[in-house]
Amino acid sequence: MHKNNKYKKFNVNEFGEFYLRFSKKIKRMTISINLIGDLMVVVPIYNTLEDVFEFIYSKNKWIKENKNKIITKNIRVINFDFDSDLLNTFKLKIKLKVDQISMENNFNYSKIHFKNMISRWGSCSSKNNISFNTLMYHLEDDLQDYIIKHELLHTKIKNHSKEFWNALEEICENSKQKNTTINRSYFIKYY
Repeated sequence: MHKNNKYKKFNVNEFGEFYLRFSKKIKRMTISINLIGDLMVVVPIYNTLEDVFEFIYSKNKWIKENKNKIITKNIRVINFDFDSDLLNTFKLKIKLKVDQISMENNFNYSKIHFKNMISRWGSCSSKNNISFNTLMYHLEDDLQDYIIKHELLHTKIKNHSKEFWNALEEICENSKQKNTTINRSYFIKYY
């Protein structure tokens, strides 16, 4: 069990379900509640299940307080289930949009990649290679356009400074609101 870096589901009467993952990279147990209200526990590989349950019980008050704060009704849960033909059509559509937006705004990118990512919608390397999360497939067109413009702008401005956000707003109206919508209205279920 310790060698597997995937989450395992457990059930404890007092808390209901929780997800557990053992990790070589951490030194202390961590506990969190994600956007959809799932209790997530990450534990160093040297700990036992007994240690885990003791830890969870010690966090009883925190769990109850924070589970009550989670509002999940407007969260759209998405995962990596795709129809391969539709995904290929989607990738072609995105590449065409990238070319169009690049020409309109004088952006120069090197390559485009599509990846399954769990914590980002896109990235731009120092060599101007752009990666897009395949989960963009599930987003509305205006949010896809926002991500494309965001990453293409990184070909010119490599940070998230005030200059970056001002420039993004010039080419993508309501960019901050779109960023908030993506980060608070969609949840990538990877476990």
